[in-house]
Amino acid sequence: MTAPQTLLIGAGQVGQAVAAALARPPSTVQVPWEEPASTREVIGDAVQRFLHDVEGRRWALCWSAGKGVVGTPRAALALERSYLAAALAAVAASPAGVRANGQLGLASSAGGIHARDRSGAVTEASEPTPVSEYGHHKLRQEQDVRRFAAASGLPCLLGRISNVYGPGQDLRKSQGFISVLCRAMLRRDGFVLTVPPDTIRDFVYGADVGRRMAAWLEADHRDLAGAAAVKLLVSGRSTTLHEVIAVVRAVARVPARITVSALPRPDHQPLRTVFHSMSLPELDRAAPTTSLAEGVHRTWQHLLHAAAAGGTAG
Repeated sequence: MTAPQTLLIGAGQVGQAVAAALARPPSTVQVPWEEPASTREVIGDAVQRFLHDVEGRRWALCWSAGKGVVGTPRAALALERSYLAAALAAVAASPAGVRANGQLGLASSAGGIHARDRSGAVTEASEPTPVSEYGHHKLRQEQDVRRFAAASGLPCLLGRISNVYGPGQDLRKSQGFISVLCRAMLRRDGFVLTVPPDTIRDFVYGADVGRRMAAWLEADHRDLAGAAAVKLLVSGRSTTLHEVIAVVRAVARVPARITVSALPRPDHQPLRTVFHSMSLPELDRAAPTTSLAEGVHRTWQHLLHAAAAGGTAG
């Protein structure tokens, strides 16, 4: 079966990983974040041109764009939501015959949507428990896509990603524990741990996420018209930050200057986040989980090469 033509909106770490995993090079849209007055028009026009050019073939749209993190003001997150709305509106305005050949994937946030401490593991059937404005924003985006799927008849994937790490991470954003720790050790900088060392997280390697998203985008889901499936794009591995630090030290083999802050734990930073994906197991088989040691090694090597080439480590 011929792979669909894909439009990828967002060229960050997840977007790059999806692009690398697709059988056919995608069309891409880099969101002009610094020009909010024209961003919706840019996205809408790009989607319209893409759908005009597919000419009756199978196609997929992947939304992996986002600048927001925990702590981003609500107004900025509302702008991001409006950009996604512009893409959905452009698809909805296309001819029914074009829509019938398409499907959509949304990169969402497992940690933002399932943010409260709980005793058991989170699965796709777990009720959302966002506590930050960022988590509520991600849930609103998912709700927008659910309504769009029902109204348009497109099959959609809501891919909830845990703590993603690896080459290509934007270290200007206040996230990316493993990549930021690697960069600090490479530079011999101090690193301040602002949550307890026994905090448990699920760290998933970016390329694993990309391959799983790509596997869904390339399969034919026209029998699922109008449905929005939830999939946890996670490693399924519960790791304490103390264990992560030990792995990074073993890989880097350089001294680590790490201090633990005495700041109280914010409500949006649960002590324990454990995920267990149960739906769409074929996606996990398409991209087996990279071990933490191997993922950290690749991240460290990427930073070393960037530094040697004279670029910024990250």
